[in-house]
Amino acid sequence: MKQFYFSFLLMFITTLCLNAQARQYVLFEHFTQASCGPCADQNPAFQDNILANNRGNVHHIAYHTSWPGTDPMNAANPQPVQNRVDYYGVTGVPDMYMNGEGKGGPAGVSETDVANLNGQTPVVSLKVTETEGTDRTVTIEVITNESISGEYTLRTAVIERMVEYASPPGSNGERDFPNVFRETLNGFGEDFTLAPQGESVSFEFNYTLDEDWHEEEVYVIAYVQDNSTKTVLNSGSSDDPAHAFTTNDTRFKSAASQSEATVFTSQFYTGDGGFYTLNLISDQPDDWTAEVDLAGQVSSGSMDVLTSPDEVFDILLNVTPSITPGVGKYVVELTPVGNSIYAPQRVGFNVISNVWDLVVTNEAGFGDGTEYGPFDVLYKEGLEATGNKYVATMGTNAFMDGINAGAMGDVKNVYYNVGWSFPSLTDANVAAFKSFLDNGGNMLIAGQDIGWETSAAGYYTAETLDFYENYMHASFVDDGDGSRTSLESNSADPYFGGVGQIQIEDVYNGNYYPDAINPVGGAISILTYNDEQTGAINFNGDTFKTVYLGVGLEMLGSSEAKNAFMEAVHTFFYEGVEDDPTEDPVPDNPTAVHIIDGLGTIQLLPNPASDFVNLTLTELDEDLTISFFDLNGKLMLTKNIDRGTNELNISVQSWTPGNYFYQLNNNKTSIASGKLIVK
Repeated sequence: MKQFYFSFLLMFITTLCLNAQARQYVLFEHFTQASCGPCADQNPAFQDNILANNRGNVHHIAYHTSWPGTDPMNAANPQPVQNRVDYYGVTGVPDMYMNGEGKGGPAGVSETDVANLNGQTPVVSLKVTETEGTDRTVTIEVITNESISGEYTLRTAVIERMVEYASPPGSNGERDFPNVFRETLNGFGEDFTLAPQGESVSFEFNYTLDEDWHEEEVYVIAYVQDNSTKTVLNSGSSDDPAHAFTTNDTRFKSAASQSEATVFTSQFYTGDGGFYTLNLISDQPDDWTAEVDLAGQVSSGSMDVLTSPDEVFDILLNVTPSITPGVGKYVVELTPVGNSIYAPQRVGFNVISNVWDLVVTNEAGFGDGTEYGPFDVLYKEGLEATGNKYVATMGTNAFMDGINAGAMGDVKNVYYNVGWSFPSLTDANVAAFKSFLDNGGNMLIAGQDIGWETSAAGYYTAETLDFYENYMHASFVDDGDGSRTSLESNSADPYFGGVGQIQIEDVYNGNYYPDAINPVGGAISILTYNDEQTGAINFNGDTFKTVYLGVGLEMLGSSEAKNAFMEAVHTFFYEGVEDDPTEDPVPDNPTAVHIIDGLGTIQLLPNPASDFVNLTLTELDEDLTISFFDLNGKLMLTKNIDRGTNELNISVQSWTPGNYFYQLNNNKTSIASGKLIVK
């Protein structure tokens, strides 16, 4: 017989090292059932791809409902589950909520969803500790990291990590069930007031394990929820790792220079200490450089570091772009060395440089590379066929980060690769799209069922409908069928008239829904289907231009047709623009000049260099070192620079021509870095 007792201890505790441990977690509230057929279809992929790869990064509560059939995990304690069903208004399973936001079923969750939140420093953090044995005491500290106002509730869940049956307990064939909800420690939750910034509120609960539970599998999850919005501010569990890897820095930056490093700073709290592996994963143009720096130890790949308990380190990511336009995508991973049960903790960063035309992929759709994709390459190939040399690609989450960070100032045009998926438009991404268009950008949006989703199905909101009608300038007619087999351009149109006739392909194995649309608010029809319904429109306004294609680019029947359509869009967007996207990018002067407070001016000349490079210094009043690395992070040379030195001559005669990066260190702390070109 299980028993629960709790006491509410309101205490304000000054936090010192606790802030170093503050980490944003992803909480999945998963409504499922052992006799639900679609649950058996979707749950395994979520378990294998999200849960198995993210222990210590996510929290997961599986609520087993009383319907549609038999489920002993619900029968054991049905009322608390029903309370959560009623709270979210769940009407079918499987259903998934991520930090209080509906994601549809578990198939709607991607690794990007996790990566986009992990590593952020949250407004509140939770430290959950629990005694061992049958009778347990749970202490929960809710720490305020950032001063906010609102009405919040602390909720708790006792979880059994894995419940396994010898034979399926329901009718859908599932036998293994992760993170099964067993009980709540505080009913519907405890309303409370957050402590002042830097302090915490403490709760204490006692409970006794049920005899049917496996003692070693039971743990507690706690989370803070805003009841007015249902947003979960953060969660914590008694199963969380002691170490933490987070950042307060902006995670998307525009490179200020082609020769100076763009720097991101993260914080590493060592927890119990010991060996950790720091790994940098880079996806960047070939002639860009990137390296991580932990206390003067530098690498462009992996390195092991030995730490003591309760240390806090800054980890620097230094990215130096080149003349080549592009988006650099970086993931810094931190992993305890040994047989850790926890997944690597990851923080992602992006740098954009010299990009005018940006292909943005809907990460919830088939355009992201799952099953039928990727389709972003088709858009990029179409742009490159025009001679455009300023093209790059990224996902919607990164694009939203870039807009929010104010890093998209050079981007003139966005090409939104929707693929075919729901949702294609969300409140979050249309807010970013509106901001981009309101600031003078232009946008192509292409994909089937966008109109049906936004105007006819139950997926739309007031914000997405406003975007569809007043930015895309469209109204939905119908979502079509296989009788729509071709598109014909309006021969009188000055931009799209030469596109001609295009066959439409069924690339989604019978899921064929070419949207018919009407232009509104000054938009015009540019392509019509063989049944004379409009299949594409454009809008030319005072602030922005848009093109909307009622099928995805992937559905246009040939590479020639795809490229012809993209060329027409490109010509439409660049009409009257003085900048020529076919001209080679102009390089920055790569000469490295650093002006550092207290150290005067430091210059490397010449750059590019062929034989020697001279390091010139003024007003140097302390000792420095300068280290040079190749693109693989191999140390080429380290030189000591004594205080008072005015000039240092460095030979690069034996170095292979190419790009190198250097770092100036002051007492093992990086004070400047940059790129040296050897020719």
